Amino acid sequence: MRDLRARADLKALAHVTGGGIVGNLTRVLHGGVGLEIDWRSWERPPVYAWLDEHGVDEEEQRRVFNLGIGMCAVVPEADAAAGLVIGRLT
Repeated sequence: MRDLRARADLKALAHVTGGGIVGNLTRVLHGGVGLEIDWRSWERPPVYAWLDEHGVDEEEQRRVFNLGIGMCAVVPEADAAAGLVIGRLT
């Protein structure tokens, strides 16, 4: 996080635990700000393919698990190249 703070203007951080990426990120956003996640922008750990094979659907995996993303940072668009970009604010 220190490295990212040195390269980008951090506006918010969300620790992704139960509630998934969307649930945790919306907690740090102001009212009226939405988000658009590109669900294919990172490689998921193999356990998620296993869950899929065992009948856990994509929507449940998104809502319940972190899909391999443990922390999300909200930064200005100009600083997006400082890390892995998984989406954008709307």
